[in-house]
Amino acid sequence: EEDLETELEKFPYRREQEGGVSITPGDYRRENGVWDYIGCDDLSTDQMFAGSLTYKISSAEPDTILPHLFAGFDATFSKNVEKDDILVCGENFGCGSSREHAPQALMRYGIRAIIGESFAEIFAGNCTVLGIPVIRAAKAEIDALCRQVESDPQTNIQIDLESMKVSAGPMGFDITMPDSARLSLVDGLWDTTSLLLANADKTKHVEKSLPYSAAAG
Repeated sequence: EEDLETELEKFPYRREQEGGVSITPGDYRRENGVWDYIGCDDLSTDQMFAGSLTYKISSAEPDTILPHLFAGFDATFSKNVEKDDILVCGENFGCGSSREHAPQALMRYGIRAIIGESFAEIFAGNCTVLGIPVIRAAKAEIDALCRQVESDPQTNIQIDLESMKVSAGPMGFDITMPDSARLSLVDGLWDTTSLLLANADKTKHVEKSLPYSAAAG
C-alpha cells in the first residue's frame, strides 16, 4: 500500500487502461500465409507485446519475445505463424509506444511484408531497419487481396518494390511507401549497423574530420 501511495505521489495523473483491439476467440485469421487483420484499426505495440514485459524481456533477445507476440490481441498468432507470412491490416497499425520488441519478433518469425492502410511512423521505421517492407494500399485493394486468397488458397502473392505493385493471381494493385524506405530495401541498405561496420575505416576518417571530435581527442 505504501508503494502504491508513493507511486501516486510521483505520478498523480493516471489514465484507465484502454480496451484496445480484440479478436473473438476461435476467429482464426490466417489463410494461405496471409494474416487478415483488416478492421483491426489502431492496433498498438502495447497489444503486440505487453508493456509489463518490456523490462523483463530485452528486445536484444528476440527469441524470448516470440511466444508473447500478439498475445494480448490474437493468441493463435505465435502458435501458427510461418516464415514468409504476410500481415494485412487497417489503419494506424503499430501505434502506441516506440518499443522495438514487436518488429524484432516479426523479423525473427520471417514475416515477408506488412500491407495496410496506414502505419505509425516509428513502428514502420523500426520494421524497415530490420528489412520488413511496410506497405500502404487502399482499403478496397487490401479487401480484394484477402478475398482472392480466401477463394483460391494457392494464390501466389508477389510484391515488387521497384514497380511498387502487388500481384496476386488475376489481380494486381499499386502500393506506396516512403521513397527512402523503398530505396533502402531495394538496394539492400536497410541494415545501417552492418553498413557502419562494413565501412569502419571511412567512419573513423569522418569522425576525425569533425571539429568537435578532433577537439575532444
